[in-house]
Amino acid sequence: MCNLFSLKVLAVLLPFLLGLLVSFIVWLLNWYYLEYKYRCFKKMIQTCYVDNLYLDNSSKKYIQDQLRCNEQSLNYLINHEIQYINYTNQIKFIRLAQFTLSFIQVTADIISVFPFRDLNVVDQKILNLENQETTNIVKKIQTRYMQEVNKYVKMKKDFFLDRKERKSLLDEYESSINND
Repeated sequence: MCNLFSLKVLAVLLPFLLGLLVSFIVWLLNWYYLEYKYRCFKKMIQTCYVDNLYLDNSSKKYIQDQLRCNEQSLNYLINHEIQYINYTNQIKFIRLAQFTLSFIQVTADIISVFPFRDLNVVDQKILNLENQETTNIVKKIQTRYMQEVNKYVKMKKDFFLDRKERKSLLDEYESSINND
């Protein structure tokens, strides 16, 4: 009698547990697929919009042109393409793109500062130092972007740089290009 009862319980319990296992595997594969798509998108954003801002010894004008081009492309991406992504984690895509756009706008604002110098004297050494300082500040802002992007996407932060941090970077950049 006991043996018969345990076989009946096993006959009911086994399909139930297999159903749970299959459901869990499907959920896990779906989660992995969505994470893979997000990581691919994040890598594309970083490669196309964050890492391409400067080359070695890039001029300030080149960096500003890249920022302008990247801003236009990201605005198009946000307004015309991301809206049509039909993933459950679409908000992560939108927040990543918005954060990157914020990074580009902050960088453009900071490097738009011009040094006070005699415009009649065009010294290549001064221009090279200014280009080097521009590249250095862009690298700092990029490092800050890389530190904060995941917090923003996970909704633990709601802005790229606060006023104090932005002012600090701007003051640092102004003093470095005006002292050289």
